[in-house]
Amino acid sequence: MFHFAVWIKFIEEVKGNKTKGGRIAVKMSTAMNFGNKTFKPRPPDKGSFPLDHLGECKPFKEIFMKCLRENRFQSGLCREQSKEYLECRMER
Repeated sequence: MFHFAVWIKFIEEVKGNKTKGGRIAVKMSTAMNFGNKTFKPRPPDKGSFPLDHLGECKPFKEIFMKCLRENRFQSGLCREQSKEYLECRMER
């Protein structure tokens, strides 16, 4: 199975055009898609996100969960902690 994070890193390295907010828009060559289309990656399918069996991201998870509990589970208030946790998960 090819992981979404690997694909994103590949695109960043090859095209070098990471855009605002961490999203990537890459124009594929016309020879590849016979048109002027823009490729926008989508999130991984349900169940394909790698599990943290070794607990490498547990400290990030604990910080995120503590923030959620302190803010009555309003995830918008814990956006930064969520971002750090998900970045850890995607790197490993």
